[in-house]
Amino acid sequence: VPREHLLKLQRTTHDSGEFGLVEFFIRSLLALAKEYRLWRMWTNLPCQMDAEEQRRFDQAEACEICGGSFDLKRGRKVAHHEHGTGRFLAAACNRCNLGVRMPTGIPVYFHNGSSYDFHYILRLLEHEKGYLDHQDYLERL
Repeated sequence: VPREHLLKLQRTTHDSGEFGLVEFFIRSLLALAKEYRLWRMWTNLPCQMDAEEQRRFDQAEACEICGGSFDLKRGRKVAHHEHGTGRFLAAACNRCNLGVRMPTGIPVYFHNGSSYDFHYILRLLEHEKGYLDHQDYLERL
């Protein structure tokens, strides 16, 4: 994890409000998600193949994703790669390459939190959405 993406959560001061620390945490996650989305949108490094990958690409006679041959229907052979790193993934037909999509959601995992810790996050979410209490919030999920 890059150092600038680590969150340092500290005690809040009295004037930071009821949800100060949790709000800081959620806003930091949203800012990181926005940064990642923009990076994905604008980063497109060219494919970088080593000698073995180049040989595999040159010798491929069928798409490594769908198994179909390279023809007018499926399109020419292209180097399917990670746009963020340039890492070669597969020899693919143009149709499959254009059809592969990155997931749009960003998973966030909570680890080792007790119900007491998550209680604050639920309270902030229900407060922001205008719910009366936990039960009202959970029933509408």
